[in-house]
Amino acid sequence: MQALVSRKKIVFTRRYVFNTIIALIRPLQSINE
Repeated sequence: MQALVSRKKIVFTRRYVFNTIIALIRPLQSINE
């Protein structure tokens, strides 16, 4: 049970970081174009 919770938390954190990076990179790409 504990392992499942930690795994779900890792997936959520990874997705949050990924979305944040995309949100930061996308304006930079539009500026460069």
